[in-house]
Amino acid sequence: MDLSSERIKTADCRKKSAVFLLTKCLEEIIISISDISILDILVMDIEGERLKKEDMEQLTDPAYYILLSVLEERHGYAIMQYIDSISGGEFIVGPATLYTLVKKLEKSGLIVLLESPGDRRKIYKATEKGRLILRSEVERRSRMVQHGERAFQLLKERENDGETEE
Repeated sequence: MDLSSERIKTADCRKKSAVFLLTKCLEEIIISISDISILDILVMDIEGERLKKEDMEQLTDPAYYILLSVLEERHGYAIMQYIDSISGGEFIVGPATLYTLVKKLEKSGLIVLLESPGDRRKIYKATEKGRLILRSEVERRSRMVQHGERAFQLLKERENDGETEE
């Protein structure tokens, strides 16, 4: 066998291997829509910036409530009142926490300080990026609740199975 026909055989073998591997990989990529979060779908530019990994991290509870409260325009004291109201008094954000986090959220581009001529109060509102992160966080926390409920359900089933065995 000459060198030329050996090269053709090797090339054919490589092509077949590549096609086989690609086919196998594609067979493994079967997902359902429930496996996809909004951040998986929306890898896009928002306000001229790509979402960064650190933007997609989970929010702390105070940051979550502050971002919820500025879906509509609100000033600092109104943010604290809204959080108290929406949580039924279960969650309270004090002024020091509020203003520290407002600065961080603003620096991250999740909220924006609005112009308020003639008003001393600083008015804040969530940006599109902030709304996206908040929506993702709501979905994540909802899944966490489902996980907790499932864990208690499994525990109850195991305890019931244990009672019937005795």
